[in-house]
Amino acid sequence: SLDLHLLLRDISFFSVQIDILMGKRTDLIQQYLQAVSQLASDKHITPMVDRIYEPNETELAFRFLMSGQHKGKLVLNMANKPS
Repeated sequence: SLDLHLLLRDISFFSVQIDILMGKRTDLIQQYLQAVSQLASDKHITPMVDRIYEPNETELAFRFLMSGQHKGKLVLNMANKPS
C-alpha cells in the first residue's frame, strides 16, 4: 500500500516492470541501470536498509525476508565476525 499523503508533498512515484523490459528492450534496461549506477556513485540515492542482523541471526533474517514484511534491504553484519 502507498500512503497517498506523500503525494501532497509533490512526490512522484514511478514503476518499471524490469522483467518485461529485460526481454523486450535490453537497450532501455542498459540505460536505466547505468543511470541508477551513476546516481548511486554520486550518492544521490542510497539503499533503504530495513534491518541489520548479526551472523547468529541469519535464520531470523531469512524468516523476516520470507514474511514479506520488509520494505528495504536486510543486512547481515559480517564486520565483527571472528576469523
